[in-house]
Amino acid sequence: MAKDVKTQKTVEEEAFDFPLVAKRKIKAQRKEWVLAASENLYVEFQRLRGKIDWEALRQASTENDVNAALSGIDQVTLDRLPTATAILATVRDPNYPKLRPIHFLAQSCALALTYPESGDPYSPRYSRDSCYQERKRQGPAPKRITDLEYWRGQAELGQKVPRKYLRRINKLQAKEQARRKAQEIRNDLTYVDIPRIDGMKKKRTTVWLPEPIVAKLKKLSAVTGAPMAELVRRAVEAYLKRS
Repeated sequence: MAKDVKTQKTVEEEAFDFPLVAKRKIKAQRKEWVLAASENLYVEFQRLRGKIDWEALRQASTENDVNAALSGIDQVTLDRLPTATAILATVRDPNYPKLRPIHFLAQSCALALTYPESGDPYSPRYSRDSCYQERKRQGPAPKRITDLEYWRGQAELGQKVPRKYLRRINKLQAKEQARRKAQEIRNDLTYVDIPRIDGMKKKRTTVWLPEPIVAKLKKLSAVTGAPMAELVRRAVEAYLKRS
């Protein structure tokens, strides 16, 4: 019997290429990772700030100088930090700050920490730009709740509140009550709802009032927007209606 011989088809090898959407997705994900790495590095450098010789690190010109400046850190922690090459490239950057360089160092070394095995020439500027673009895309971070807001929520739930926060909560509640009361007065007595009395004959008169009453009238006029003369006229009309 003759054997059925299958011919092998030769396929020309083509370069593997991602579609454009996949490329954009990978690029965006890469920036997210770089920003997360910069935030982790910032916390790590803050924790190790007392074990790093910052002046020696700023003046480093070789990788051995960088390793000498980081000699106070144990080997396990060093393995979590960027390589000496990335740190040296950051230190030799013209924009490296002399004071408080932790934030700059964390953003510049984030890319090296995310891709430590990359053979491309390392660019601290590209790492910082990636962090900036991703932070701009995410928008402003939500504000953290303050201690006063936390304890105010606990007070509304009936929980026990420390005395120093309880005083501040009571002051805020008193201000809100005064503001609501002023709003009610403003709604009840406003300058726009004053009726016109053009059809009546009017006569000007002088009223002498004690200074405390005048001060109260000025305050009420500022709250309601009505002139003091209109407030006095309404008070006289209310008195005459009752009598």
